[in-house]
Amino acid sequence: MPLLTAFFDDSGSHLESERFVIAGNIASNEAWGRFCEAWNSQMTAWNLRWFHMKDAECEPGRNAFAGWRRDARHAAIHRFAKLVSDHRAAAVAVTYDHQAWRDTIARLPDCYPGMVSKRNPYADAFTLTLSLVRQLCDASGVAPGDVALVFATQTGSHGAARRAYKAVSHLMSFPEPEFQEIRQQPELQAADMMAWYVNRRRTRPQEPRRPRHEPLRRLPIAETFFDQTMLRHVADQESSFLKAMMHANESGEDLSDSGLELLRRYLGALTGEDPTCGMPSGFRPTPPVPEQPDL
Repeated sequence: MPLLTAFFDDSGSHLESERFVIAGNIASNEAWGRFCEAWNSQMTAWNLRWFHMKDAECEPGRNAFAGWRRDARHAAIHRFAKLVSDHRAAAVAVTYDHQAWRDTIARLPDCYPGMVSKRNPYADAFTLTLSLVRQLCDASGVAPGDVALVFATQTGSHGAARRAYKAVSHLMSFPEPEFQEIRQQPELQAADMMAWYVNRRRTRPQEPRRPRHEPLRRLPIAETFFDQTMLRHVADQESSFLKAMMHANESGEDLSDSGLELLRRYLGALTGEDPTCGMPSGFRPTPPVPEQPDL
């Protein structure tokens, strides 16, 4: 039975967004149990059924936060953000530049055997998220089989993500990821908060620091940001993978060995683990954000 669980959600999935993010938090199951108890207690205190960061942040508040004064919404954000910072063990984030993605990955064929549709950046971010968690496991001496992965249900995407996992499962060694409804899971609501924050920080790096975000700002986050250069390299690796797969399909060759090697190179392009890819490591500390005065 897994000892740790990682929960993830996305932000910026609409193509008009500047950035697309999958982010989340990893903690022991015991820590998550304490977190859920504290989170649910605060939900009762604030008379909320579930917490959605975008609803709390928008002006004016909407849905559960409709009619709330700004200071009340900001106080709630700070309180729930502190619960996240107090209970998580590690945070992970994968970020794409949307325009760079449209200029590179989105131009590849729609889909190919064993992998997923390229019309939505969620598929690549999902695969890379698995890779980053695996790297954290290796660096920390944690067996991948001891880490459960839970993602917020994504309409139209989680089926493709399941197929992607099956294609790389022998390289990752995690239990098969689960997809759950965010309204029923405090841990996924915390992931939503983290994804919103990472997206906001990337989209508006010069924005002054907000006291309500301070607990999140202080969290160390293992983040990979994909710019035009990195995405172009990944696209080149995927293009080679596609051509080889198409040739093998036409000739009737067995893909068991060649497919595995090509898949290793594809993942190497994402993570920098394959020295033949010529890419720097994709797993790097988040670049510092310029300090701004508090407001």
